[in-house]
Amino acid sequence: MNHRLKATAILAVIVIAILYFSQLKLKQGTFDEQPREWWYTYHAVEPNKPEFCVDEVLEFVSDAEIKRAITLEWNDILFCKKPGQKMFRFTTNYETKIRHASASPRKTSPWFYKPGAPGFIATCYLSTQIHGIAPLTDDPKNQDIKSTEFDVVNCDDN
Repeated sequence: MNHRLKATAILAVIVIAILYFSQLKLKQGTFDEQPREWWYTYHAVEPNKPEFCVDEVLEFVSDAEIKRAITLEWNDILFCKKPGQKMFRFTTNYETKIRHASASPRKTSPWFYKPGAPGFIATCYLSTQIHGIAPLTDDPKNQDIKSTEFDVVNCDDN
């Protein structure tokens, strides 16, 4: 009788484990199938003014909506071209560590680009690569966005 009770308990644990893990797999499949917009949307990343001084700290404003809790990581790349150049060139980049983002309505948030403006006169733009890691999924939810162009000028001329 005791053996039968143990066997029944073991079988119950196995059945519960199978149901639990199949539920997780079902949820993972559902999350994998959702597009990035289901999780978050960055509507814009823009400089807070049209002109910065050489070597000045750059301030940007992000316009984002986080629809569901997700882990995010940002890689911001500054591209600039000097006067007379035709092509923008990689100038600097700034990676933000992974951060858990809770669901929040659409809002704007100011932030600083730590490397700052280049040490030369230029026209620049920021390219932001946002890497989203949704819970229970291996499918990355990524978005690339660019700012409008802004100028970097010499402010020492008085």
